[in-house]
Amino acid sequence: MKAFFYDHFHIPKQGKIGEKVLLSHVALTAVLIIVYLLAISGSAYAFFTSTTRVHNTLKAAHFDAEIYIVDEYGNEIDTELQPDGVLLARLEVPGAYELTMTPDGTAETGFVTMQMEGVDYTTAQLGISMEAAGGYRDGVTFTIQAYEPVPVAFLPHWGTSAAYADYIADGYADHYLVGGEYLEAGDPNNTWLYLEEETEEEPEEETEESEEPEETEEILEEELETETFEQPETEEELQPETQNEAEEAETSEEELLQSDETF
Repeated sequence: MKAFFYDHFHIPKQGKIGEKVLLSHVALTAVLIIVYLLAISGSAYAFFTSTTRVHNTLKAAHFDAEIYIVDEYGNEIDTELQPDGVLLARLEVPGAYELTMTPDGTAETGFVTMQMEGVDYTTAQLGISMEAAGGYRDGVTFTIQAYEPVPVAFLPHWGTSAAYADYIADGYADHYLVGGEYLEAGDPNNTWLYLEEETEEEPEEETEESEEPEETEEILEEELETETFEQPETEEELQPETQNEAEEAETSEEELLQSDETF
């Protein structure tokens, strides 16, 4: 081992360095540099993978709203979720509808925009709100009086609306729904048209029409029965008439004979 060390790594204090010793030192230095680079790259990879894992656990806040609609008889109106995230409701029958919107999701505050007959409405903040009692609003409830079939579209939003800032500053904002509002949709003159269409009872008319042929058939049967009873007399009834006719013929012959005798 000493011979190998003296041949490849020993540097004499006096004299020239051997060629083997110089090459061995150069090779050892290169190996050490490679080892250091591998160690540094491994630690850097471990650091970056740990940071990316931390970022993957973060999730953005999401705001959603539950919308509950009932008609004046307490029947719930179904809503349809569209591909673009809009929730669509159709108020088919004229009448009063009560709408209630409550916050849902992970966001602390948000609002809902509603479009009806080309008009855009904005609800007050659902969740944390400066204008609400106690700084928090559980929901917004209002009424829509529909005079004819009307579609209504809803879309929830995260954050605060521009109407909210106007309401805080001025105490009023256009088409801002705080709760308790009474909105009208449709033409009141068309209400009776839709109500008359609903009150028409077509099946009953069909049954009445279907009953008429049956009644006429019964009348025809009764007439036929009465006609059968009024048919010409049977042979027994006709016999007396033929006997009378024969007797009349005999009497006429006797009268003729008597008249001949007198002559």
